[in-house]
Amino acid sequence: MIKQSFLLLPLLVILFSCNPKKEEKKKIELPKDTTLELLNNRINGNKNNPELYIQRADLLLNQGKSQLAYEDVLKAVQLDSNNYNYQFKLSEISFIAGKSRQTKISLEKCLQLKPDDVQAMLKLAELYLYVKEYNQSLDLLKKATNIDNLNAKAYFLKGMNLKVIGDTANAIANFQRAVELDQEYYHSYMQLGILFATKHNPIAVDYYNNALNLNPRSTEALYAKSLFFQDHGDYKSAKAGYNMLLQIDSTHYFSYYNLGYIAFNIDKDYREATVFFSKAIKFNPAYAEAFYMRGLSFEELGEYGKSIRDYVESLKIAPEYDLALKGLKRVEKK
Repeated sequence: MIKQSFLLLPLLVILFSCNPKKEEKKKIELPKDTTLELLNNRINGNKNNPELYIQRADLLLNQGKSQLAYEDVLKAVQLDSNNYNYQFKLSEISFIAGKSRQTKISLEKCLQLKPDDVQAMLKLAELYLYVKEYNQSLDLLKKATNIDNLNAKAYFLKGMNLKVIGDTANAIANFQRAVELDQEYYHSYMQLGILFATKHNPIAVDYYNNALNLNPRSTEALYAKSLFFQDHGDYKSAKAGYNMLLQIDSTHYFSYYNLGYIAFNIDKDYREATVFFSKAIKFNPAYAEAFYMRGLSFEELGEYGKSIRDYVESLKIAPEYDLALKGLKRVEKK
């Protein structure tokens, strides 16, 4: 019987975002008279003006056309390769377009133009984190904090690198430094919660609460907090948290699964467990563990035909699922 956990806040954080708190995406503000047709006409009349390509790139990016935006910014850089702003914009858009090599080239060019530019250092450090070049990332971040020792994002990124390489103590210290410098740093609170949760330290709940104070509708923080309660035997608080989360996101199948797990293992209410596992399956039809647990619940209820059906479905999804195979063999003998 498996309690459902999952990796909270993937180690590869939301890269190249300007807001370290809630990571809200904002559209680029453009002049009110800027339209694609107008810009096309202007570019046709002045094809060597890099600023026009930048304006059109912003418009295309707002429309979700990252590849076309990339091509326009690349053209602007070709026309004026020593313009720091163009190079930096190219690094951002090339990353969005999935061109990490060009991202690196542009950021390195930014640092050639402005060797002490912390903004470019942090973006390049993020890229190194993304491609798992942790030492290079940490070297850049050390240089960045030597220039600006009050930069919260630099300490957050240090913490992320250190967490990945297993230096938990120093990772915690850097995340704590980040929130000392920026008390609204949502992601740092989440990482502190995750790390203290792995140590079974109840201070994790305080950090999750800090994250929720910044974003009360964060399903990530609500799930983490509820899972901590569940892991430590406070099932009433866990259920309350999962139900609160489901009011925000009624499709959150991990929450349905864990409510089913509690109903099965703690409340011994096997009928209610089948209801929760069914909801988890509804929103994730490839959820092998949910089929297995529903099959186990039906087995406890003596509904062996339904139990066999679920064990079989679980094995269709995960043919090597040993628990489902054992369950099927067990029920077939009854």
